[in-house]
Amino acid sequence: MELEVVGWRILVKPEEIKEISDGGIILPDKTRDQDQMAATKGLVVDVGPTAFGDDHDTIALKKGDTVHYAKYSGATIDVEGEECRIINDEDVIAIERGKENG
Repeated sequence: MELEVVGWRILVKPEEIKEISDGGIILPDKTRDQDQMAATKGLVVDVGPTAFGDDHDTIALKKGDTVHYAKYSGATIDVEGEECRIINDEDVIAIERGKENG
């Protein structure tokens, strides 16, 4: 299945959540699921054609960028067996820049 994001939306794959805490405690599935939903950092999978258009500042956001976005924003969907989120462009609060992200 090929999924193309439309409008001002952005498809983001949330950052993976650890199965074991920094202190060595194995985290239960329920806690990991809650942490996953609350994750505010992810990899841009696709960008809609009008994202950051007319009413927004011009922002060069592309596939492969890492973004931080508003907590609990967007809709969670399954894309080829992976949980992703479709968020609005206005929910992006920061873009990580560096060697890997341009």
